[in-house]
Amino acid sequence: MNKIITFVVAMFAVFAMSFSNASAVELDGWYVAPKIGMTFMQFDDVHGIHNAGYSHRHDQTILAGISAGYDWSKVKELPFRTELEYLYRGNQKIALADRNLGFEAHTLFANVAYDFKEVPYVTPYLTAGLGVNWFTGTGTAYKFAYNFGGGFSVPVTDNLSLDLSARYVDLGRLVRCSTKAHVKGADVALAVRYTF
Repeated sequence: MNKIITFVVAMFAVFAMSFSNASAVELDGWYVAPKIGMTFMQFDDVHGIHNAGYSHRHDQTILAGISAGYDWSKVKELPFRTELEYLYRGNQKIALADRNLGFEAHTLFANVAYDFKEVPYVTPYLTAGLGVNWFTGTGTAYKFAYNFGGGFSVPVTDNLSLDLSARYVDLGRLVRCSTKAHVKGADVALAVRYTF
């Protein structure tokens, strides 16, 4: 938990520096991006009296959320973006021998993206992030989570772009009643990014 607290403090320090820079140039470089998509989860290392020997399960559900960040290329001509992102992943179920174990997942990530600006018409990018995850309906505490992946954005106007991404996510260990499982998988999302 101390490591998570240290990370969160460092994360807000980075965004504080971004804000102090942006305040001098009004809102240039800041953006918001609501997003929606699908998450495809895999449940590994399932243990407990109800799993009857099953080692993994799969499920898929909708995801929705929003990110707010800063595009450093707008002011410093650096091909990087830093952002905070919240995502909600809808009801998921682990199919056990005698019942289904249902839960929902929430993540708060600090992400960094590298944009390949030299590509014409679209902007491919690579991204990675660290943060925390918490499951609802389980009583599970905050868990360390991370992601990495990539995508591309397509400009619609000078300020608006469509953003398609695919990422691997690791949400940590789910603990509920007598069942434990490692939750990980892939997110595919479409975002509408508005840059000020």
